[in-house]
Amino acid sequence: MKLPSKKLGVNHGGRKIGEGRHLELSQEKRICRLINDKLPDQLKLDYALWTRNAFAIWPSY
Repeated sequence: MKLPSKKLGVNHGGRKIGEGRHLELSQEKRICRLINDKLPDQLKLDYALWTRNAFAIWPSY
């Protein structure tokens, strides 16, 4: 199947930036700063490194 030689249109579908977030921007920044500056055991979690499991249970503390 050959496509027409005209330029294909750009699809701008999906969410817009910032849409559907559960946290406010200040909360996101705080969490990012904590993850970059601390290890999970410093935040009294039972993990030595950031893993999916450590991150998944962290907000429940």
